Amino acid sequence: MDDQLLRSELPKSILRMSKALDAVLMSEPDAVVPWTGRQMVVKTFVTHLRSEFAIHRFDLVGDDGIGNELLAQPEITLHAVTVLGKPLLQRGSKSQISPFHAVIGSPGSFDIMVIADNQGTRMLISEDASEPSLVGDPAARLLFLWGRRPSDPSRLSAPAGSKVLSDLQKLLAGY
Repeated sequence: MDDQLLRSELPKSILRMSKALDAVLMSEPDAVVPWTGRQMVVKTFVTHLRSEFAIHRFDLVGDDGIGNELLAQPEITLHAVTVLGKPLLQRGSKSQISPFHAVIGSPGSFDIMVIADNQGTRMLISEDASEPSLVGDPAARLLFLWGRRPSDPSRLSAPAGSKVLSDLQKLLAGY
C-alpha cells in the first residue's frame, strides 16, 4: 500500500477495530481470543493498540517529546511486562543465560525483574525489588524492554555493570 493510501486507510481501520472491540466487550466482557500462538483477553487490546502505536511511532519518528510522553505511560509498561513479557523474551531466551536475575528500574515507578532460571525466562513487576541493575526514564525503559534504544544513551545507566547489561540486552533482543 502506498503512503497516501495507507494514511487514508489507517483511521478507517482503527475505527473498524474500535467498533469491533466495543461490540465484543459489550456482549462478552471477559472474552479471550487466540492471538499469535497464545490467548489474549480482548479488553487488553485497547492498551495493546496504544502500546503498538507508541512503539511504532518511535520506529518511524525516533525520539521526541510526544513519543517519550506516549512511551512513558505506566499502563503501557505494565502491559509490556504482564501481557507481552513472554513474547518480548522469546527471542532472547535462546541465549542460554541462566541463572540470571536483574532489576530494571525507573525513578518513581515500579521495578521490573527479569529472571532466567530452570523455570524459564520471565518478567515480573515488583514494588520492592533489590537495587536496580539498569535504570532509565520510563520511556527509555519501555524501549529497552522492546529491544530498542533511545537516541541518547545517557537515558539508561547500568549500575550493575557491563556484564549484566550485556545479558539483559541479549534477553531483551526484541520481537
